Amino acid sequence: MDITLLRFFNGYHSQAMDMVMTVATNGLTWIPLYIGLVVKVCVRRPRPDALRIILCAFVCVAITACVDELMVKPWVCRLRPTHDPAVMHTINIVDGLCGSGYSFFSAHAANTFGIALFMSLAMRCRWLTITLIAWSLLNCYSRLYLGVHYPSDVLVGILFGAAVAFLIYRYIYDEDTRLRLRTAQR
Repeated sequence: MDITLLRFFNGYHSQAMDMVMTVATNGLTWIPLYIGLVVKVCVRRPRPDALRIILCAFVCVAITACVDELMVKPWVCRLRPTHDPAVMHTINIVDGLCGSGYSFFSAHAANTFGIALFMSLAMRCRWLTITLIAWSLLNCYSRLYLGVHYPSDVLVGILFGAAVAFLIYRYIYDEDTRLRLRTAQR
């Protein structure tokens, strides 16, 4: 089923979409978004709260990236579709972009969805939530379109990023939860 879904998402290509997806998957493309998020947080929140939001977002990315790259991928050792002999000749590869390392789970999906969910919870702004979820889903779709991840890699990345974001929001950022925990410990 994973391979069938991958072929569906990877099967329709055009030069314009190839270019869009190649740009969308590049982390440098999103630097203006990150700068905009920092500016929005700094403008909308008092300095200590803004700093806490930015640090928590950074922790989200650090945890998802480290757990994925240092623990899960070396343990699971799942080949990327572009490197898997059973699949690599049946998918479209754009401009020789094959990815490196292993496939399971998608760090792009975990990082982008983690940031999107944490910022949505912390900022409570509808248009920001819609924008960040759309950005994350575009990034996730680009991984399938380019054939560098299986759908299950992306799905697990989304779920892991969401779990990390929720836990960081709930137990590190959210003041009410922290106060309840301190009171319960006494």
